[in-house]
Amino acid sequence: MTDGYLKKLWDNVPEEGDPGTGDRIWNSICNIIRCQERRREKRRNLSLAAISSVAVAASLLAGVFLGMHLGQENYIDHKLEYIIAAESGAYVLPDGSTVWMEHGGRLRFPEEFGGEREVWLEGNASFEVVHEQDCNPFLLHLADADIRVLGTGFTVRQDSCEISLALHHGCVEFIAPASGTVRLEPQQGIVYDTQTGEYSFNRFFSGITWHYGCYRIENADLKGLLRFIEWQYGTKVSICDIKDGSQKFNGTVSCDEPLDAVLDKLCYVLKINCEKDGSGYRLYRQAD
Repeated sequence: MTDGYLKKLWDNVPEEGDPGTGDRIWNSICNIIRCQERRREKRRNLSLAAISSVAVAASLLAGVFLGMHLGQENYIDHKLEYIIAAESGAYVLPDGSTVWMEHGGRLRFPEEFGGEREVWLEGNASFEVVHEQDCNPFLLHLADADIRVLGTGFTVRQDSCEISLALHHGCVEFIAPASGTVRLEPQQGIVYDTQTGEYSFNRFFSGITWHYGCYRIENADLKGLLRFIEWQYGTKVSICDIKDGSQKFNGTVSCDEPLDAVLDKLCYVLKINCEKDGSGYRLYRQAD
């Protein structure tokens, strides 16, 4: 599964465009390889420790050895791994599922999943969850809600006041104390107010679809594209003196692509300028 995903991730590198895109995707691939190597090393160390224990305990009764063995397995099952994203990028989970974390995000999960796959997230992230043959559910814990998954691609964004969930494909259940269990359909989203418990549904942005760590933009209009940028980066982008909003846009935006790079592309296509405007940005056409 992971090897196939890596190929799809690398295939998303555009032949032309932002030269930093290839670097970002390559860094994500390196993150995934490091995760795999770290897990293999831990399994190797555990195997060596187990062999050593058998040699030392060879003279013990079989019942005592069995008790030690079961105790070791119980310890492994409850040991957790932690990921703190020093930079935005992709990481792989023990079941082969992939998560694209934003800078500063935190994720914790068992070294090995047993039965239900439980993961705890702080911050924003996108997931591509593997569908297991045993149909073991994937349960993502947020600060104020949970998301139950079988095999799915989705993005979750959260802060102290609001949780926004967008389902790209598959099926998820959003679970919160005030809302109960709510099932979403592909290309559907939910916005949940953590203070009041109120929630509303929405459709994902027209002309924008998810493809293995990238958002593919096909014939999206300017207003829709700006709404997507605001949702993806949590930053307000306003337009000034740009009357033609009918132009359609095509391209890709990777999960870990910086906002500045996206705005630079937009300005190049529209032949406009961009400047910082308080906590957001303003797009404008420079007077002749």
